[in-house]
Amino acid sequence: MRLLTVEATFTDSNEEQIITITESVNSSNTVAAFPMLKVTAGLLVNGVERVSFIEKGAGKYTLPKTFQTKACNTYRLFFTRMDGTQY
Repeated sequence: MRLLTVEATFTDSNEEQIITITESVNSSNTVAAFPMLKVTAGLLVNGVERVSFIEKGAGKYTLPKTFQTKACNTYRLFFTRMDGTQY
């Protein structure tokens, strides 16, 4: 069995906004987690504006430093794996 995990917390502070994407595999009662690399990730703001994440390695992706979340906006995270699978 495979399981994708996305860890993310977005705030309206000036801190770096980071998401972590990992894939866990359960085989013979042993679970191993691997960072998802080469993912194309983005944030859809208010259903209109697309902001791309920057890959930092080890399954970590950050928003550009010039981007800041704002209260009352809506956000939708999306990403595409190297095999073309979209989430």
